[in-house]
Amino acid sequence: MTVLTKLMKHLIFLFKIYIFSAILMKLNLLSWNVDGVMQSALALDNVSSNYDIDICAISEHKLFNDNLYFVDSINNQYESFSRSDASLDPFNSFRRGKGGVSLVWKRNLNAQITRLTSIECDRIVGIEVVISNCVRFEA
Repeated sequence: MTVLTKLMKHLIFLFKIYIFSAILMKLNLLSWNVDGVMQSALALDNVSSNYDIDICAISEHKLFNDNLYFVDSINNQYESFSRSDASLDPFNSFRRGKGGVSLVWKRNLNAQITRLTSIECDRIVGIEVVISNCVRFEA
């Protein structure tokens, strides 16, 4: 094997490593018991932006069904799947939220995310994340 052939094999190996590392996907996850998302919205926006959060699990957002849109309004680069506590009465004169869960993800992940709507529980929300850029690495 000539020196040039060895060098070419080495360069091809380095090229394969470069391609492999370029397509690896890193996800930053955050879980936060916000104890009321309306009061924590600014902090949640700052943390998700500053730490480049891809997916965030929020608990205790304390929103009613008719207020769940608020989670999507915190940062326009994110989308959410939320549930409120089923025991909340929206017609109660003393309207105070409790419980609630949300999953929030970057909109650029929409193609990889499916909402798990078959879960019939007001305390659980789920998504499926499919990473399709898996490549077999050969050295």
